[in-house]
Amino acid sequence: MTRASFLALGAAVLCGAALAAPPPNDLAERVEQVAAAAARTSVAAPDRFEVQESRFGGADPLPTSVVSPDEPGLDGPDGNGSVRVRLRLLVDGAPRGEARATVRGTIRGPAVVARRAVPRGAPVPADAVELADSDLTRLGEAPLRAVDQVLGQVASEAFVPGRVLTPRLLHGEPVVRRGHLVDLRVVSGSLIVTARGRSRADGAPGDTIVAENLSSKMLVEGRVEPDGSVVVSRGGGRSR
Repeated sequence: MTRASFLALGAAVLCGAALAAPPPNDLAERVEQVAAAAARTSVAAPDRFEVQESRFGGADPLPTSVVSPDEPGLDGPDGNGSVRVRLRLLVDGAPRGEARATVRGTIRGPAVVARRAVPRGAPVPADAVELADSDLTRLGEAPLRAVDQVLGQVASEAFVPGRVLTPRLLHGEPVVRRGHLVDLRVVSGSLIVTARGRSRADGAPGDTIVAENLSSKMLVEGRVEPDGSVVVSRGGGRSR
């Protein structure tokens, strides 16, 4: 065999190998890589999704397949940091099936966290919190993003160092105290009816509390205003 013939045969073998269908594990690896990249897009800035593991979940049987990175279907991340990804499979450039993968990771981002313990019901001083990069995976709601969001607020639950703070863990300083006299207001268009009442609970602006109308002896429910008055809900009266 001449040198030229040998080189031609080698080229033919290499071309044949290049045209052969990829082994299943190669497809799985490519699905996992594309799924991991897609999962990173599931969380919007300023947060991010940090991939820990991408696991192939199966694919439709096809003779030759390439994974399309376009239009991935994403479900998650859930409270455990899992994202389920569906990817199209193409044959000769046309969609012919689907591949699946599960990506696990953590959601991280800037959040206000407690620097030291704060007891339930205590005002939260600015030096008791800080802004830090935090694990938000199991949070379930958006965290506070700025330290000034806690100023003038009271802890609804006890804080331990490192706890990520959310709006539900804080409430404003009470402007109404249980047992104190309050102005009750019923608003209907431009008509405002006022009465004196006695609060049955502490209340910060925006809270809904129950108060007793001193004239009618009825219990009414209303929203606490910044000036300490209570705007009564229409139809919110009931007997004691």
